[in-house]
Amino acid sequence: MLNLHLLTDDQLLLQTRARVRDERKLLTEVLWHLREVERRRLYAARGYSSLFEYAVKDLAYSEGAAFRRINAMRLLKDLPEVEERLRDGRVTLTTLSSVQSYARAEKISVEAKHEIVKSIEHKTQRETDRLLASLSPRPVKVEKLRPLSDELTELRIALTSQQLAKLERVRDTFKPSLILG
Repeated sequence: MLNLHLLTDDQLLLQTRARVRDERKLLTEVLWHLREVERRRLYAARGYSSLFEYAVKDLAYSEGAAFRRINAMRLLKDLPEVEERLRDGRVTLTTLSSVQSYARAEKISVEAKHEIVKSIEHKTQRETDRLLASLSPRPVKVEKLRPLSDELTELRIALTSQQLAKLERVRDTFKPSLILG
């Protein structure tokens, strides 16, 4: 058991930064390992129909975690220089996965992927999603309903920044405790 409460504030912050660096290094190593597992088709030799199924069932990743890692791995395969950006925090696993999903859907070149990766450095997932949406010639899907329970349904809609500002004003006026986002 870690005795983190014994550390000074400065020690805790330094150790946290060091662990984050270690985590990013390990993440890139995992991505390269997944690439080699895919290249050798080792998942098939173990009875799995796909790398995704192997990552979920054998490696015990959640479906979302497996998807993001496989997507980022495939982007890393095309753009090995992404490794340094991931290691130093200029990009994240999630933003790289989004770029790869976009690149696959839009069938863009490796050069275009490179330019997009450069443009998402130090961007949040939301900022990355907005950038990718602005680049896409395809119309954005406007709404999505998902039942959460008998009484609750999740509604996802795409809004312009003006529409979002109006919705937030209404929310603040009538339901200050309602949280959007």
